[in-house]
Amino acid sequence: MCGIVGWIGNNAPLSSKVLLSTLNSLKHRGPDHGNHVVFEHNNFLGHRRLAVIDLEARSNQPMKSPCGRYWLVYNGELFNHADLRHNLSNSGTAFLTSSDTEVLLQGLMAYGKDFIKEVNGFFAFAFYDTLTQEVLLGRDRMGIKPLYLFHSEDGLRFSSELKALKSLGVPFHINPQALNEYLLYSYVPEPLCLVDGVVKLSPGTTLQYSSKGGIIQTRYYNVDESAPQKALSFTEAATMCKEKIEYAVGLRMVADVPVGSFLSGGIDSSIIASIAQKLHGGIQTYSIGFEGRNFFDETSVANRTAIALGTKHENIVLSDEKIFNHIDLFFDAMDEPFADSSAINVFHLCKCVKEHITVALSGDGADEVFGGYNKHRALRMSLNPFYRSLLSAIRPLLSTGSSSRGSMLKNKARQLHRLSIGMGKSTRARYAYWAAFSNPNDVHRTLVNPYQGNPSFYDLLPKKIECLNDFLYADQNIILPSDMLTKVDKMSMASSLEVRVPFLDHHVVDLANSLPSSFKIKGSTTKRLLRKGFKNDLPSEVFLRPKHGFEVPLEEWTKTVFSDRIEQFIQKDFLDAQGLFLYKPLRQIFESNQKEGGAETSAFLYSFLVFQEWWARINLIDG
Repeated sequence: MCGIVGWIGNNAPLSSKVLLSTLNSLKHRGPDHGNHVVFEHNNFLGHRRLAVIDLEARSNQPMKSPCGRYWLVYNGELFNHADLRHNLSNSGTAFLTSSDTEVLLQGLMAYGKDFIKEVNGFFAFAFYDTLTQEVLLGRDRMGIKPLYLFHSEDGLRFSSELKALKSLGVPFHINPQALNEYLLYSYVPEPLCLVDGVVKLSPGTTLQYSSKGGIIQTRYYNVDESAPQKALSFTEAATMCKEKIEYAVGLRMVADVPVGSFLSGGIDSSIIASIAQKLHGGIQTYSIGFEGRNFFDETSVANRTAIALGTKHENIVLSDEKIFNHIDLFFDAMDEPFADSSAINVFHLCKCVKEHITVALSGDGADEVFGGYNKHRALRMSLNPFYRSLLSAIRPLLSTGSSSRGSMLKNKARQLHRLSIGMGKSTRARYAYWAAFSNPNDVHRTLVNPYQGNPSFYDLLPKKIECLNDFLYADQNIILPSDMLTKVDKMSMASSLEVRVPFLDHHVVDLANSLPSSFKIKGSTTKRLLRKGFKNDLPSEVFLRPKHGFEVPLEEWTKTVFSDRIEQFIQKDFLDAQGLFLYKPLRQIFESNQKEGGAETSAFLYSFLVFQEWWARINLIDG
C-alpha cells in the first residue's frame, strides 16, 4: 500500500519545499520510495511507495504510459492482476513490469473507468491524461482505502491523508456537524470530514475532473439493499460462502514480501488463519493481550486456536506502561480525529507485527457482512413483538446507571439498558442510537455550535429497517468505511503494514447480501453461515466463545492515566480562544467522570482528548 497526492487545476507554481513537505507527510504510508511529477499548468501528482508486488525500481510511481500521455498514482492492490494482465496481453498489450500498478495503468488506458468493474482489490488512484488535463479518481467498492478531496476555484486537491492537504494550503476550519457526529459516534461518518470543505470520495465511486469540465461523479458499485435473493438451501449457501472466502484468502496471499495473519481466537480471524495455513503452511499468526487484565485479554484462546491450526504463533502482550510510553506515537497517527479506542490495540499490534512481516490478513468485515454484533441480535429482538412487550414492561426496573463496560456483568447490564431504550425508537432512530458511544446531551451542551439535525448518514440508511439484512446494508455503508476500515488503514499505515481483508472481497459480500436474514442470525446464534461452513475446520471452542470486542479499559484510563492529558485541554482561556467547546459543562463532565465514571462519559472525554491532540499536531503543519 502507499500514499497518493495531487493537485489538478492549480493556478500557481508550487515551491520545491511545499512539494517535499507534502510527500514527506505521507512517508509512513510508503517508506520505500517517493517521487512527484509537475505537469503543464502546475498540475502535479505525488506518490509514496510501500513495495509489495514487483519490488524493483521499474514499478515505482508516478508511473508513465509508454506513449507518455498517461500517468498513474495508486494506493492498494489488485488481487486478480495476473488474470487481468493475461487478458490485456491477449489483446496486444505489452508489459514492462510484473506489477499490478502497470496492469491498472494499461487497463485504464484501454477501457477507461469501465476497467474498474473487472478489478478485485482495494485501491484509491489518480489517472491523469496530460493531453486533456483531466484526472480520473477512483476508490474501491467497500471503502478500504481512503481518498480525501478539496475542490475550490483553485482546482481539485486530493490525498490519502488530510495532513498532505494541509501542506498544500487547504484551509483547516472545523465543520460543526462533523465535530458533533465525531463526538457522538467516535468517528466522522463519510463522506463528511472534520475539515470544512473537505470530503471523502465515496466507496465504489469514480470522479472525473478538469478545469473546463468540472466534476463528474459516477457510482460503479453499490451495496445493494434490493439484491435478488438466491434460491439456495442453508447448507448450499454455507458451502458456497466457504468456497468464495477460501478463494478470496488465496488471492490475498500473493505478495513478494512476507505475509502473516492476525489471530484473536474469534470466529473471523480463526477462519482466515485456518485457510491461509492450509494454502501455504507455516503461516505466522499474531494476537494481542493485556498484562493482568483477563477481561480484555485474548491470548490464551488465540494460543489454543493456533496450536489446533498448526500456525507459528506469537502473542503481543501489552502493559499500561508500554501503551503510554508510546501514546504520543499513537496520537501522531491520527490524521483525522478517530476515537474508537480499539485503535490503540490495532496500533500496537501493527507496530509489533511489522517487525516480522509486511502484509497481514485480517478478519475485519465479517461482522458487518454475516451478522456478528450484539446489536444485530438486538435488532432481531426489537422486531419480535414478544421481546418488545417484555422489555417495555421491565424498562422502569432497568438502572439508568448501567453504563459500564468494565466487567462482563456490568457490560451485560449496559447492553440490556441500551436495548430497552432503542426499542422505544423508530427503526432509523434506533440505528443511530445504537451506533452512538457518547451521550447526545453531553455532546450538545459542550459545543459552541451544536448540531441538532439528523445524522449525516440518514441518507445512507434504508427508508425502513425491517429485517437484519437492512441493518447489515447500513453497517456496510456507514460503519465499515467510516469506522472499522478507517481504523485499520490509519493504524496499519502508521507502521507501513499492509492489511488485507478477505471477507470484503466483493464476491463474498454480494453472495452474503443475496441470502436471507435467517441464514445469518437465528435465535441467539450469530454468523450461522460461517459456523456451518467452517464447523469442521476449527476447534469447537472458537464457536462457543462469546462475542468479545477488541476493547481497552477506557473507563479506568480516563480517570487515571488519561486524566491529566484531558484536563490540560479543559482550560477556559484555551477553549475560549479555540472557539469550539464551552468550558463549564466540560469541567462538569470531567469531574463527574472522576467520581462516577461510565461508558458514555469516558467515551466522550476520550473523543475530546483525541480531537485536541490532533488539533495540536495539525496546527504545526505549514499550509
